Amino acid sequence: MQGALKSTKDVGENAAQYSNTTALVDELALCRLEVIKEPALLSLISEAMHCTRLDNPYSPESNEHHIWNTSANVVAPVLTSYVYWILKRAREDEIEHLYFIARDGWVLHKIAVEIIKSQNIDIGISYLYGSRHSWHGPAQFCAGEVGFDWIFDNTSHLSLKTIFDRVNLKVLDYIDYFSGLVSENEIDRNLNNNERESVKQIFVSSPNLQRSVIQSSEESFLLAKDYLRQQGFSVEQRSGIVDIGWNGRLQKSLACILDYAGLRPKCGIRGYYFGLIRVPETLPNEKYSAFTYNYASSPSRSFLEAYTTMLEHFMMADHGSTIGYSKSANGLVTPVLRNQENTAAVKWGIYAQADSITQYARVFSKNVSIHDIQVAGLETIATGILKRFFKAPTYLEATIYGNALFFEDQNETIGRFIAPRPTYFEIFKLVFFRGAQPYNGYWLEAAIARHKHISPLLKGLLGLRRTVIGFIGKLRATRVALAE
Repeated sequence: MQGALKSTKDVGENAAQYSNTTALVDELALCRLEVIKEPALLSLISEAMHCTRLDNPYSPESNEHHIWNTSANVVAPVLTSYVYWILKRAREDEIEHLYFIARDGWVLHKIAVEIIKSQNIDIGISYLYGSRHSWHGPAQFCAGEVGFDWIFDNTSHLSLKTIFDRVNLKVLDYIDYFSGLVSENEIDRNLNNNERESVKQIFVSSPNLQRSVIQSSEESFLLAKDYLRQQGFSVEQRSGIVDIGWNGRLQKSLACILDYAGLRPKCGIRGYYFGLIRVPETLPNEKYSAFTYNYASSPSRSFLEAYTTMLEHFMMADHGSTIGYSKSANGLVTPVLRNQENTAAVKWGIYAQADSITQYARVFSKNVSIHDIQVAGLETIATGILKRFFKAPTYLEATIYGNALFFEDQNETIGRFIAPRPTYFEIFKLVFFRGAQPYNGYWLEAAIARHKHISPLLKGLLGLRRTVIGFIGKLRATRVALAE
């Protein structure tokens, strides 16, 4: 590792370029990390943050200015550390080609380009268009059975139309199966838990419905097979994939498609994830590795599990999700996107975030060799940075990132703000009632931080509630142990 970093612009830092104290907060947080075994690495990360902030091209009054700086302090060091880990593990696994899966792989691929170019790493990389929608369906055809887990993925909003959209069937062609449960004018209505279970049982008990689902997947399988062959997958090539996480189902479906098409690497696919809540049963030789946490290999829980929506926001792309593939007259297969542009992300400021991340990776990779860096240090530093940001966001961070839209459902049915400013009544419920968060992916700490003047009090009350809940939990566990 080299000494002081050099920015791409040889300029002095103006205080107006960073109008709040977030930079100092993040650099002090780095100093408090218990990774003193690698003080040089901490110093280089801190200097890379500083150099990237110097290169901020936006007006200090703009949201993009603050997005750039927050990315330099938080998002960029975390994701760059993740990609260093990916490339280091891929080299150890003798991977010949890494596929960064859309859309979470969009900015990760940009980081990898910078590192590989800077350090002449001998590994092929490419951006692979894929998604739950475009791979789970074809995998059903290959397996000859319906994947109920993803069709009935228990999102906050789940209508009958949403379920049928996931399997590329027209809901009104099958509405008679659900008479007495859902009418024609209710197909967009959010189903309650009992209705969801009833709809699922109708699917489970109906061979005709299942047959329709599998048959509808055949054409999508043929197109997916041709696309994957076109992208270079083969039995002989040692291939790895990069995805954020969390259940490993995408790799399972990809492996199933490749295996059925005679394209799956004989050594299996290597999956490199940010985190894994679970690992599915899958084909032989498939490997799943995680940068931060993997509950399949370690039962200890991670605080990051509660912030998957924010992590996905850090890795979001500027284009819509992949809903399938199409073949032109000349035989070229191209992805079909739900939307060419991710309008909500572009409006929020995704290019400021992505450009800041790329700039940080460019500066850092010129000074930190992948051969010298220690994986354990990277993971500890990344989780330390995230803990400060997620648990104690500043008012500015909470406001800007809280106003970002996310779509929990794979069909992108309903967009929600990550942390909207709550009313006082909502604050009361959030602080004093467990489980009062209005939907999955809600960033509680940021919502509270948006009440600038009373947030310290609210954070104290929230911490007290957590302490009491933890104490009660331990007390109950002790009573159970004594009773046994």
